[in-house]
Amino acid sequence: MAVGVTAGPAGAAPQRSIISASYTGGPDTVTSFRCVPADTPATCHGTASGDATYAGGWTGTSHYEYRFVIAATGAYTVDIIERFEGIVAGCGNGTFVVRTHELIEPTGVAQGRWVIARGGTGDLLALTGTGSSAAVYAPDGTGDGTITGAVTCRP
Repeated sequence: MAVGVTAGPAGAAPQRSIISASYTGGPDTVTSFRCVPADTPATCHGTASGDATYAGGWTGTSHYEYRFVIAATGAYTVDIIERFEGIVAGCGNGTFVVRTHELIEPTGVAQGRWVIARGGTGDLLALTGTGSSAAVYAPDGTGDGTITGAVTCRP
């Protein structure tokens, strides 16, 4: 875990922190799936959801839902909406929503970018941030990964 504060004390001016955390998630539940055309190698679309546990700069749990597209090559493009509940180092306790866009290779290796949406709760009410993610996933959605980036806590 890495956390570095680059602004004044909590309760004063906004604080910007460098965050690093690891996560474990899945298995995921597929809620819809279709391929077009259905009888040949095709592009497939679907939705799914699951839960994750975080440790490090973000410590807590989340529930996520996502849309995915699978190309005929077997690569996935995934858009995730995740509701995190827990502690963000240097910021406090509460909930927030993070949106992630991932590209997953047929091998399960994934790279992504994330952004925290406005509208958290508790100490994380006005939390903002952006960063990247890296993970490896199994076909059932189980996997392990890391997030890194910067968050800003606002009093």
